[in-house]
This record gives sequence, structure tokens and C-alpha cells, in this order.
Amino acid sequence: MEKTIIEKFATGAVKDRMLKTGCIDPNIPEGDKEPSWDGHVYLYENGSNFNKSNLKVRIPVQVKGHECENLLEDTIRFDAEVADLRNYSMEGYALYFVVYVAQGG
Repeated sequence: MEKTIIEKFATGAVKDRMLKTGCIDPNIPEGDKEPSWDGHVYLYENGSNFNKSNLKVRIPVQVKGHECENLLEDTIRFDAEVADLRNYSMEGYALYFVVYVAQGG
């Protein structure tokens, strides 16, 4: 499967799960332009509207899609670049998602 399609699957899955919480608003655009992040998520008071008066925190996010044969592995491994880890540390924190996608979609 093409890498851009895998990334779209992964990003879509993360955004879908976050929206279902009712308190996380993902701002993770397709085709990210930032050097180490894919976007941000906004965490709001539980059960509140997604408006700025209810905003608790804005968290930088990185989503990595990875195609694999077996989704039932007990352990996953995914390499991260040292420069990215330094950038996350500079920011103070980041949510880093590795989303495994079954081969063939």
C-alpha cells in the first residue's frame, strides 16, 4: 500500500477515536508541513463545548502509520529520529501515535 494512503488511514483512525471522547478536538491536517509534528489536539473540559473558554491544554501530535502482516503481535517497534525526539523535548511533551494498518487495507 502507498505510504501516503497508510498515513491517511492512521491519521483518520486517531482523529476518529479522539472525537468519540467528546472532550478531544484533533487538529491533525493531512499533508502536514511542520518539521516534527502532524498537528495538535485540544483537550476540553469533559462534556463541554469545543470553545476556547473550556480549553484545558493544546498538545502537539505525531502520527505514524505502519503497514504490517500480523496485527496480533505482543510487541511493536518503531524507529524515531533523534532530531524529532529533541524537538518533542523542547516543546515539553508530545503525543506520539504508531498506528498499525493491516497489509492490503
